[in-house]
Amino acid sequence: MANGIVRNSCYFDGKAYTVGVVIETARGIKCECASATSDGLPTWVSGTWS
Repeated sequence: MANGIVRNSCYFDGKAYTVGVVIETARGIKCECASATSDGLPTWVSGTWS
């Protein structure tokens, strides 16, 4: 863990979120924390989740 950043989480507005969590941004865009990158690290992906 470098600089307090956990590598199995996504970060938004200073908070850590685990893979599978869906948030809605201030602009109304829903994003999911997913392991979608080739390096296996989670990142935010947008979509239409309920």
